[in-house]
Amino acid sequence: MLGKFPLFAAVAALAAGPAAAQADAERRAYGKCIACHSLDGVGASRYGPDLRGVMGRQAGSNPQFKHFSPAMKASKVVWTAKTLDAFLASPATFIRGNRMVSPPIKDPAERQAIIRYLERHR
Repeated sequence: MLGKFPLFAAVAALAAGPAAAQADAERRAYGKCIACHSLDGVGASRYGPDLRGVMGRQAGSNPQFKHFSPAMKASKVVWTAKTLDAFLASPATFIRGNRMVSPPIKDPAERQAIIRYLERHR
């Protein structure tokens, strides 16, 4: 059917291009997190908590993960784009005493890509 409408098919492919490229960049950025954090919604299948639905959640409150540090549980941080950005930029200083061993993500664009990826996995 698309053979009858080659212009339509070309326009549709071009329109999807930037969005698909952005989604791919976000997925690749999240690749730094996947070794420790799943996104399947079943809990702690790795070293860190599952991050599905993390946006809007209080830090250290995922009931399926039992290994949060006392610092994370006591932090009172609610995960928003702003707090995640600050945490990813400097995990050791944003919540002192937390157990996340990931190095800081210095590139603001990379942090934003990870945050957008997490926002899509609510």
